[in-house]
Amino acid sequence: MFSQNKNPNNALGSALRSAHNLISNIGGKVICLTATLPNIGHAKLTHREDRKFFGTPKETTLLRPASAFYKSFAIECNKNQITVDMFLFSQKYQDVASLSSLPHFTGGQTYFYPGWNAGIAEDTVKFASEFSKHLSMEISMEAVLKIRSSSGIQVKGYHGNFFSRSEQLCFFPTFPRDQSYSVDLTITDNISKPFVSFQIAILLTTCSEERRIRVITFSLPTSSSLNDVYASADQLAITAHLTHAAIEKATESSLQAAREFLDVRLFEMLQTYKKDLMATNIGSSSPLQFCANLRMLPLLVNALGKHLGLRKSAQIPSDMRSAALSLLATLPIEYLIKYLYPDFFSLYDMPEEAGLPSEETGIITLPPKQNLISERIAPHGLYLIDDGQTIFIWVGRDVVPQLCLDAFGVASVNDIPTGKTEFPEHDSELNNKIRTIIEQLREKKDSITRQSLFIVKEAGDPSMRLWAASNLVEDRTEGAMSYHQYLTSVRDKLNT
Repeated sequence: MFSQNKNPNNALGSALRSAHNLISNIGGKVICLTATLPNIGHAKLTHREDRKFFGTPKETTLLRPASAFYKSFAIECNKNQITVDMFLFSQKYQDVASLSSLPHFTGGQTYFYPGWNAGIAEDTVKFASEFSKHLSMEISMEAVLKIRSSSGIQVKGYHGNFFSRSEQLCFFPTFPRDQSYSVDLTITDNISKPFVSFQIAILLTTCSEERRIRVITFSLPTSSSLNDVYASADQLAITAHLTHAAIEKATESSLQAAREFLDVRLFEMLQTYKKDLMATNIGSSSPLQFCANLRMLPLLVNALGKHLGLRKSAQIPSDMRSAALSLLATLPIEYLIKYLYPDFFSLYDMPEEAGLPSEETGIITLPPKQNLISERIAPHGLYLIDDGQTIFIWVGRDVVPQLCLDAFGVASVNDIPTGKTEFPEHDSELNNKIRTIIEQLREKKDSITRQSLFIVKEAGDPSMRLWAASNLVEDRTEGAMSYHQYLTSVRDKLNT
């Protein structure tokens, strides 16, 4: 219809109003694909990104919506049972912070494609895969969620993409299958019973027009022993909770306040453990100790502080930060942890069974995971890093010709393609294994994401190398300590 249109203006607000008016009497889903900044009509936006703000307290203003329209309109959509999903294809600044408010309050999701180009095959394949999965994903509609608990416990707050019209109810125009939610609970009275119970009730309509209630009920034991509380804590759930709280700090106060919040919360947990649960080694030179089920928590907190969404840097565009914060706020725990601490595999010396189906399960066997630290990278090696959103193939500067031939089908490291691409096909055992591993990593039943793949040479483009190396979260980075330094700093602080 508009193939000959020469008008570059974007009247997104007016288009959203029209879509809302079309379906406001029945509800449903508005899926918006846009590639430029809305600059005319309702809720037009202006280019407000200022690089002088990057890395300063003023950067937070760039992470907040620029117009009140996007929240008020989203609440109006929620009231009329309309979800808005945003697919943002950015070549230039697009104000993701403002546009992501629409999915945030309507139970939708923001999908961000920075630098997307219809002329690049890898970009079109990624979008076609994700969009088709999004359209066919099973959803529920007109959902209402309520949480009940035993006396003495009260719901304090909710986190996730929805709108809470009261302290008791959360409203979802549509209820997706690829997001997560968390709830803050507070103890308001002494609890004397051996168990406390919780009930989560969700009233929803299925795609086949059936009105259903799903109820999840469970009980947890109580204890007056602090040792029991620590021993039963879930470090992954704690990480998800800290992530949601840090995002709120980042957008309401500053990125620095968010990072400090994480450090303080971890320190308080360690301090209480040392003070009340360690009978020995309480002197000024005692080692850092934590219960076994929480020993990865310092690593995850350190990784969260270095993440793209919260990292101290004067080089990260606000659209990239806002998109990362949106993902951190909605990813299910399994994918959240991988987004914070990516999978890291060595490909050139992987075991024989790696890349082949397991005899017991039929699932492709992955190589052993490595620690995310540059010490594990040999200059003659070949590695894979996957954070659930992007896959990097790291090619060492001293890769031998035989490895180049077996893996890529080329005679020299200089002939290996770099940048955004697909892994080349070559009739060799190593090449087949690597491509099978990549396919396995991309196979997800509860997420539409198809990771883009980048081949990065250690001796190649410095910006690409730095981007891939930023996933090595145990290393020292700009404005952040290495994991070893972080542990030493926490230990010294505890001992003083």
